[in-house]
Amino acid sequence: MRAIRSRRATYANVVSTLALALVLAGGSAYAADHYLITRTGQIKPSVLAKLRGRAGATGATGPAGATGPAGATGPSGPTGAAGIAGYTLAQSSTASNPNGAQDVAIASCPAGESALGGGGFGSATGTGQSITTSEPASNGSGWLVAMSNTSGAAATFVAYAVCADVGG
Repeated sequence: MRAIRSRRATYANVVSTLALALVLAGGSAYAADHYLITRTGQIKPSVLAKLRGRAGATGATGPAGATGPAGATGPSGPTGAAGIAGYTLAQSSTASNPNGAQDVAIASCPAGESALGGGGFGSATGTGQSITTSEPASNGSGWLVAMSNTSGAAATFVAYAVCADVGG
């Protein structure tokens, strides 16, 4: 075979030689690293809006599915009852809370009901009156609230209990 030799540099020869040199020197990696779009933040918002297009019309609603089977009965409470029916909000009488003192009030649940939760509300303005204890009464039949008063004036407070028959 004979070698092909050209005595002149043509445009095609120069361009192909440059392209080969760029590829061998890592030019394609440079181009991919600098000109490859990897996130929508690199695209002008007006161009991105054209690419997304407008939302189409909403399709027709499909037929309703069949009714599923009934679920299992929920877990029993601590006394074996299968749930709670209704609730009662119980309130203590208004307790006095002199300045510099801490007092206690108990909201008692109606007979046959137990406290599920509770809290208290004081009459002092500002942050000088605060609940120091909020817990179920020892037998679970009410809610105990201890209130401290450092407001600079005498105040009052009330304890509340959320009660229900828990099947006990």
